[in-house]
Amino acid sequence: EFGQFSLSLSLLEMPMRLFGYSIAGTFYQKAADTYRKQGRAALAAITFRMMGWTAMVGFLPFLIIALSAGPLFPWFFGERWALAGTLTSSLSLFYFFRLISEPVSCVLRVLGEQRSYVWIHGMFLVLRASIMALSIYNGYGIVTSVMVYSVGNALGYAAQGAYIIIRLRMGTAAGAGRP
Repeated sequence: EFGQFSLSLSLLEMPMRLFGYSIAGTFYQKAADTYRKQGRAALAAITFRMMGWTAMVGFLPFLIIALSAGPLFPWFFGERWALAGTLTSSLSLFYFFRLISEPVSCVLRVLGEQRSYVWIHGMFLVLRASIMALSIYNGYGIVTSVMVYSVGNALGYAAQGAYIIIRLRMGTAAGAGRP
């Protein structure tokens, strides 16, 4: 089961490495330059565009993964790896929200809010530990545990994205160009 879970994570990490992490560095440079030259409102605009763009680009591939990984894994890897397909399908929701939120999280550094990373990572630590405890306490099997893990982490990344939006809007709502 752990090998199948590991295969699922490895396959879902590929789009994050190829796409998410590569745009994160470029976006960070653009965000810092935009904030320095044009202010918070312009930074908010490019951040919202980036989140929308990654959501549009990631939606179809992750939908395909969610719908087809279960049937395709046994076909490609053999019947013994069918569980990995089910787990990959379940985890696709989590990775979709991660793809949207993680590359733009550098906005917090641009805004000088590095302290936010401490509580965000703390939130994820508590969230993941709670999910594990819930799964163990209720005696969930691997599939149910991974589904709960995926939904919980998807909600965590959605909350991170919402926090970024809130932090950007707090300064722009008052008409401030910079803090």
